[in-house]
Amino acid sequence: MSEASITRRGTRLVTSTTALLGRALSRRDGRTVAFLALVGYPLVYWVALGHLGVAGQNGGGVDLLVVADPLARMLKARSPYSYEPIARLVAGPVVWLVSPVNIGLGLGLGALVAANAAVGLVSWRAPRVCSASARTGPFAGVLALLGGATCCGPVIFFLLGVQATGALVGAFSVLVPLSVTLLVGTLLLAGRGVAPG
Repeated sequence: MSEASITRRGTRLVTSTTALLGRALSRRDGRTVAFLALVGYPLVYWVALGHLGVAGQNGGGVDLLVVADPLARMLKARSPYSYEPIARLVAGPVVWLVSPVNIGLGLGLGALVAANAAVGLVSWRAPRVCSASARTGPFAGVLALLGGATCCGPVIFFLLGVQATGALVGAFSVLVPLSVTLLVGTLLLAGRGVAPG
């Protein structure tokens, strides 16, 4: 297969996947589940990382503390796919450790989970909207849940106090890329053969 042929097939696949996602988001149920995932997933992700939580009362005020050198600290990793916060924002009882890289990771993963959830729900509830070739759509919804849980699962072990071996902790460094691969792959699989437009 020539390079030009591979490029054409790749372009068609991206175009058909974009069309499938557009159809899923054109329905109210698709938009609703996508919105819930896009808002909910990053919040759960940040809570699981320990960057968002509830602390003692602050008297209802707002307090912001920024580190001395935020640019240098911003890219400093605590562990694989968890970066140092550059600020601490307290608003009433809510405490948020602001880490731009973790914010970006949470939003990016949330967008992938949202896209898969919308395609999965609409493919299941209205398969004609997505076309018969999008039979893998419900699979996308399942992988959206599994892919999202894969990212936060390791941190849950620590929140629950479960002891993990060094090998297990090392394996977690592949879970975020694995989640991204699964979520993108499932979207492309669902979009395969969908007629654009």
